[in-house]
Order: sequence, then C-alpha cells, then structure tokens
Amino acid sequence: MSNNSLLVQFFVKEVFRNDACDAEELSYLISPDFTYYLDVGFRMNYNQFIERIKFLFSSSTVQLGRMASDDDVHFYCDFEIEHPESNRGDQTYGLSQIVVRNGFIHQVTINYHENENEFSEFKKFIKNHTSVFL
Repeated sequence: MSNNSLLVQFFVKEVFRNDACDAEELSYLISPDFTYYLDVGFRMNYNQFIERIKFLFSSSTVQLGRMASDDDVHFYCDFEIEHPESNRGDQTYGLSQIVVRNGFIHQVTINYHENENEFSEFKKFIKNHTSVFL
C-alpha cells in the first residue's frame, strides 16, 4: 500500500469513522492550501470542514463505502447518510473525494444526492467519463 493510500486511510478513519472527535488534531496531515467543497459550492477551509463533519455526526449516521483510487492522488468512496426519525428518517447518498498533493490532504469534495436513483445516474456518468469534477 502506498504512502498516499495509508495517509487517506488514516485520515478517513480518524475523521469520518471516529465521529470527528480527533479531526482538529489531524491538522499536521493537512496542506496549507487545503480546500473543501460541498456540492460544488464555495471554497471552504479545514476548520469549516471540521465544523460540517461534527454537525453531520451529531445528527446522522454515516456509512462509508470502500475508498479507491485509480492514480494514487485522487481517492473516492460513496457514502450513505441515515437521518434520524425526527427528520423523517430519510437517507442521503453521495460521493466523497480526497486529493493528496505532496504528502498532504489537499482537497475534500463532498457531493450529495437526494435519492439512490439520482446517485446511480451520477455514478454511471463518472464511470463513463475520464474527468471527474474535483
């Protein structure tokens, strides 16, 4: 397993699978030029990313798929978020993308989809095209 793969695996485990409780302590893994995008929105920084992840874990259950990469730079995995019954018990689907540059986490992009059909269409689109929106 490459250094980039190990870095991403550790980052994902500590941030996404550990209720984000140690996320602030991981700043040594983060590029000074780190960017976070949510649904192709405005550019955000690491602190804003951490706030979003903590909020998410405080109100929902997140299930991540297996992290993969075709080039050892761009990593991606799908995810499913189950909202509590107080929020109608809905589920949201999406794709998480992480970019590693010079041994640091450089970018995280999260794209949400309202339903499984919409997400399936999105996955088909990115599978059939050589470019992914990062």
